[in-house]
Amino acid sequence: MLKDGSKPLHIVIAGANGGIGGALVKYCQQRSDVAQIYALSRQVVSGDKVIHLPLDYDNPDRLDDIAKSIPELDILIIATGALTHRESGPEKRISDVSIPELSGLYQVNAMGPIMLARALAPLFPKHTPSVCLAISARVGSISDNHLGGWYAYRASKAGLNMLFRSLAIELKRTTECCVSLYHPGTVSSPGFAPYQTHTDPSHIKSPETAASELWQHMMNLSQDHSGKLMDYQGKDITF
Repeated sequence: MLKDGSKPLHIVIAGANGGIGGALVKYCQQRSDVAQIYALSRQVVSGDKVIHLPLDYDNPDRLDDIAKSIPELDILIIATGALTHRESGPEKRISDVSIPELSGLYQVNAMGPIMLARALAPLFPKHTPSVCLAISARVGSISDNHLGGWYAYRASKAGLNMLFRSLAIELKRTTECCVSLYHPGTVSSPGFAPYQTHTDPSHIKSPETAASELWQHMMNLSQDHSGKLMDYQGKDITF
């Protein structure tokens, strides 16, 4: 378990102005066990318990400046990401695949998150439990890919999974940090709305519901879960 409730939590939320990230900020503001929220995003996020720090994956050198502004860290939640940079949406066929889309999504969905984790990893406590949670996706599972398509998005999430799996192995040697890869399910957001038209509306959840489910998942994590890709029901997803 993450905490016994005896010490208020210090939380970093990257992507704090996004759907799930923004809902998480509001959720954490309402919790008495949360002392401080470091909201990382391009746009300013403000509110009770919130300290905003600018986040720009295009300027990785500034990630070290973020680390210098955070004196204490119990939880790192990385809720950044993009589905596509293409106006026509994710690739449906091999002829749609391009280097700009592949490299652009890898930068946003895999390289940026691991570089942020690299900057903040020294802040995780050595002898008390902590969590580093990155939002991934079921479509990033190679073994679960039965439909094809979405080349760059799938590949970038698979890359994210591998990078954080390696981080989990390393941090387990020196800390009690659980590195979790998390699939939140289908969440309503402007970026994903055009691709949810064929999804049963009852299977689409609000960012607020997703934030609550993520918190409950996180509070039940232990070292036994570190390095795994899991869904919102607590079930393992094979890589």
